[in-house]
Amino acid sequence: MAGKVNWVINNGSAPPCFSISGQNYHSIGSLLPTVDDRLRFAQLYIYDTENEVNNKITAVRYAGYPSYFITITCNPKWDEIKCLLKDTGLKAKDRPNIVSRIFNIKLSELIAYFKQGRFFEKITGYVCTVKFQKRGLPHAHILLFMHPLYKPKSLEDIDKLISAEIPNKCKRPKLYAAVEKFMVHGPCGRYNNTSPFPYNPSLLLKYACHINVEHTCQTSTIKYLFKYVHKGNDRVTASFFQSNDEGQLEKVIDEIKNYYNCRYISACEAAWRIFGYEIQLKEPSVVRLPFHLPNENPVVFRDYENIVDVIDRVDGNPTKIIAWMLANKLFASGRALTYSQFPKNSFGKKISPCGCLGNKASQLTVEGMVYTTFKEACYALGILQDDKEFIDAILEASSWASAAYIRNLFVILFLSNNIGRPKIVWQQCYSVLSEDILYNHRKKFHSTGLQLSEDQIMNLILSKIEKKLQANGRSLKEFDQMPFLSITSVEGLDDV
Repeated sequence: MAGKVNWVINNGSAPPCFSISGQNYHSIGSLLPTVDDRLRFAQLYIYDTENEVNNKITAVRYAGYPSYFITITCNPKWDEIKCLLKDTGLKAKDRPNIVSRIFNIKLSELIAYFKQGRFFEKITGYVCTVKFQKRGLPHAHILLFMHPLYKPKSLEDIDKLISAEIPNKCKRPKLYAAVEKFMVHGPCGRYNNTSPFPYNPSLLLKYACHINVEHTCQTSTIKYLFKYVHKGNDRVTASFFQSNDEGQLEKVIDEIKNYYNCRYISACEAAWRIFGYEIQLKEPSVVRLPFHLPNENPVVFRDYENIVDVIDRVDGNPTKIIAWMLANKLFASGRALTYSQFPKNSFGKKISPCGCLGNKASQLTVEGMVYTTFKEACYALGILQDDKEFIDAILEASSWASAAYIRNLFVILFLSNNIGRPKIVWQQCYSVLSEDILYNHRKKFHSTGLQLSEDQIMNLILSKIEKKLQANGRSLKEFDQMPFLSITSVEGLDDV
């Protein structure tokens, strides 16, 4: 690869981007700085697949399960591409900008047809993700959410729209030729004339490319489909090395710094992103409600903006959650709605513990008791998990297991990161965690009359738990409101 820093993209206000051309097997010079040279960094993009999958699962609750899974792949021999390349002596792979533009036009047209009810009748939503083959051709995965009246309910309904057969060559010659050219091939491109990909005849004749259509008949496969649609980008392992200085006989090798896991971007994808085309298209949109504590809402501004202007711009403008709570205060009927139902109405849903916008004290009050945090108030309302199952598990095990075993179980539950209020679990289970401490010390020092204070017993337990946590790279200091051991309280008492 050959690359240089492109200062135009970020204009010096963010980490620089590299403009790269050529094939990924070419060698490049060192990206490590030489003597008296400044550092240069590569731009990193993170594709949050799990977040997108969760968003689509949320869409399922609104629109129901998708009915059709469609994949359309760009055809480099489309008439539009051939027309633009005529008399140039170039092939489609030489002009990724043309390929990307034509595919974007056809994909936008296809989505518009779906929204108009063409091919599959009325839809209530769709999800579309554009991907790119390693050698460049763009393709798109589309999930269609059908209106309840038009969901396929029988094999006959599916057969009307999807075919997996070779059509009759005499009766439908155009369709036969399209199936043979675009839909009949096996793994790795091997020809297979007995098992074509499932297709919709109208779509195939309209777009003259590989465009397979499948019915999503199993609800258990929905999350797999969403993960497949959002499985992320191709990646490549690149090797970087220090160039030899003049007079240096041996090449400098640092195996740790030599290899980086990088994202692979083909020429078509680069053109697609330069043009600013969408990678993802979806309806209905999934917008998460941004929560924040009072007077702690995030503010986005550019590094060159004056701080006074930024404050004036955001001061007095309610954030989304504040506006939502105000809507609850003004429209009582909106408090019975869920967040996904909110866009259909002119009012919001219940957010704060008190159901309306007031001062912080009123929002932290539940049944006359004022709590110190919103989290505690939500626990009192029964909105959050109260850790009762963990407490019950520890207490149940104490009826047949030793205190040492109980402490191990306690640590394992902490390491699972599922306990919401560690301090409450600690207080409820303290007696079973500590029941052998005094006995073991009396046995060790051969003194049946030995007495330990409650503070000493507690710190001895904390010492044992801390050792087990540290063995797993954790500490009691990581858990909110959990007490931490005091060395002075157990000084002189050897651990047992």
